[in-house]
Amino acid sequence: MLIKKQQRFKSLISIIILSAAGIPALIVAIILITQLGDNNRTQVEDKIELKARMLSQQIEHKLELLTTNIDQLAHDQNIILATDNGVFGNAARNQMSVLLEHNSIVDFIQIYDIYNWPAESFPEQYSLMELTPVLETLTSIIKHKNFSSQVFMFYHKGINNVVNEYFNKTIYSEDQYIVVTAPLIKNTEGDPNQQQINGVILALVPISKFLKEMNLTDSQLVSLELEKKSTIAKQSNLPKYSKWMIKSWPVQIGQNTISLNYGEPLSIVTKPINRAILSFTLIVTIILASCVIFVIWITKRLSTPFNQMHELVTSYTQGDFDVSMPEIRYMEFRELADLLSNMAHTIFQNKEELEHKVKIRTNDLAKSNEELKLTLDKLNAMQEHLIESEKMSLLGKLVAGVAHEISTPIGISVTAISTLETYTDTLFEFVDSGKLTRNAMSDYIAKTSQLIPILLNNLNRAAELINNFKEVAVDQSSEDKRRFNLHDYIYEVLNSLQPQLKRYQISIEVNCDKNILMNSFPGAFAQIITNFMMNSMSHGFTQKQQHNISINAQIIQDQLEFVYSDDGCGIPQENINNIFDPFYTTKRNDGGSGLGLSIVRSIVHQKLQGKIKVIDTQQKGVKLVIFIPLTENIISAKKMTVNMN
Repeated sequence: MLIKKQQRFKSLISIIILSAAGIPALIVAIILITQLGDNNRTQVEDKIELKARMLSQQIEHKLELLTTNIDQLAHDQNIILATDNGVFGNAARNQMSVLLEHNSIVDFIQIYDIYNWPAESFPEQYSLMELTPVLETLTSIIKHKNFSSQVFMFYHKGINNVVNEYFNKTIYSEDQYIVVTAPLIKNTEGDPNQQQINGVILALVPISKFLKEMNLTDSQLVSLELEKKSTIAKQSNLPKYSKWMIKSWPVQIGQNTISLNYGEPLSIVTKPINRAILSFTLIVTIILASCVIFVIWITKRLSTPFNQMHELVTSYTQGDFDVSMPEIRYMEFRELADLLSNMAHTIFQNKEELEHKVKIRTNDLAKSNEELKLTLDKLNAMQEHLIESEKMSLLGKLVAGVAHEISTPIGISVTAISTLETYTDTLFEFVDSGKLTRNAMSDYIAKTSQLIPILLNNLNRAAELINNFKEVAVDQSSEDKRRFNLHDYIYEVLNSLQPQLKRYQISIEVNCDKNILMNSFPGAFAQIITNFMMNSMSHGFTQKQQHNISINAQIIQDQLEFVYSDDGCGIPQENINNIFDPFYTTKRNDGGSGLGLSIVRSIVHQKLQGKIKVIDTQQKGVKLVIFIPLTENIISAKKMTVNMN
C-alpha cells in the first residue's frame, strides 16, 4: 500500500489563497508586461526603419542633384570645347569648381576626349590619373549612335585600386566609388541638326562621403551593402556594443541596388522599454509581496487552533495526560479538544490495564520459552544422535558386506591349508617309517604346487578387501583433512561397496580427471557416494533389471562439479522438493530412516562449503549435482577423462 506524502494544513491554506489571488494577478502582470514590451519594441523598430528610409532618401537626393548638375555641365559649351582646345580649359575648370561647391559628396571631376584621354580635371591633382577600369564604359558612351544627352550612374569596385595606386596607397585606402558620367555632344557648324560626341564628363563620388554627410553619433550604425551582402562602405571606429537593432532600406544607384543598413544599440533603444517594464514589475512585486504578507497573517490566524490541537495531542502521545487544556478561540475546536481529552484519559486507563495483562503473560511466555528451549536442545541432541546412528548403520552395512565378501576367500584358504596339512602329515609318516619313496615325494610336491597358488590368490583378495574397507571406514569415522586423489578415491569407495553391488546388475561409468588432487575430507566424499549408491539400490533399482550409474567430476571455472545420476524409477514430482528434509522417506516400513540425503546436504553445505541440487528428470532416474569451491578443497587439476564399466 502506497502512502502519499503528507502536507501541513498551514501550507495548504497558503497555497490555496496564493493560487486564488496571486496567480491570476501574476498572469495578468506577465501579459501586460509582454504587451508593453512588444508595443514599445514595434515603435522602436518603426523609428529605426523610418531613419533608414530618410538616410536612403538623403543619398538619393544628393545623387539626383549631382545628376542634374552633371547634365547641365554636359551642355555647357566651355566644357564641350575643352576637349578640342585648351583655351576653354580655364572656364571649364571654373564650372567644375562650382559643381564641387554645390555637391560636397563629389571627390573630383574629369573630362575625357573621344580618345579616352583626360582633357581637364578638377582638382588638378587628378589631371594625370587615368581611370582604366571605366574606359570600356566611356568608350561605349562615346560610340553611342543616339546623340541625345543622357546621364549614366554606376558603381564600379575597381576604381579604388587605381586611386590607391595613384596616391601611393595613402588616400582613400578602403573606399569604394560611384561614377556619374554624361556624353559631351557638339553641334556641327552650319547644320544644327548634325551632332557629334566630343567626349564625356564624369564625377567620382566616394561612398564614404555619404556616411560623413549623415553626421552620425556614436550610438548609430550605418553600412552599405550590395545585393550579395558584400559591404562596400561602413563607419570607421564603430562603437563597441554587443547587440544592435538594424533595419535595411534599398538605394538605387544607376543599375545597382545598394542596401542601406541603419542600426542603433539594442541596449539604448530598449532602455525606455526596460525602464517601463522595471517600473511595472516593481509595482507588481509590491502588490504580490503585500498579498504574501496578508496570506502569512491570515494563515497564522487560521492555523493557531490547529497548532494548539497539535501541542495537545503531542503531549498525549508523550504520556503527559495531565496537560492543561489550552484557551481555544473557536467553539468547534474547543469541542474537539474536549473529545480528545476524554479519549486520552480512556486510553490511559486501558493502557494501565493492558500493561498489567502483558506483564502476566510475559512471565508465562518466559516460562514456556524456557521449556521450549530445553525441548529444542533435547531434539537437537537426538537429531545428532540419529545422524551418528545413521552413519554407524551405513558403516555397519559396509562391515557386513565386507565380512560376507571376505568369508569366501578365507574359507577357501582354510580348506587349502587343511589339505596341505594332511599332505604334510602323510609325508612325515613316510619319513618316520622309512618308507619315503621318490614317487611319494613327487606326488607331494605336485599337490602342494596346486594348493599354494589357490591359497595366495584368495589371501590377496581378502587383504585387498580389508585394505579398501579400512581406508573408507577410517575416513568416514575421521573428521580430519588430508590429501587424496579424487579419481583413485572414487574407485576405493566403489570397491568397498562391491558386496552390495553384486546383488544387482549395475554398470558404473566414472568420468573423472586422474590429476585432481584434493586437500579435503575424504570421509565426506565417501559418505556422499555411499549414500547416493545405497539410495539408488534401495529406492530406484530392482535386482532383475540391468541398471546404469554415472559419476562425473570436472573442474569448471572456480569450482568442482560432481554429478551423480542413475536410470532408476526416479522421484515423483510431488516429492522432489522434500528429499533433503530430515526423516523424509518413502520406505519407512522397510527400515528407511529418511536421513541419508539430509546428511549429504549437511556435509556439502557445512563441511565442504558447497551447494547441492537435484535436477528434475521427469521421473526418469535421478540426477544430483554438487558444486564445491576450489579455494580450500582443490590442490591441482589437469583435464582428462577416464571411463569405467
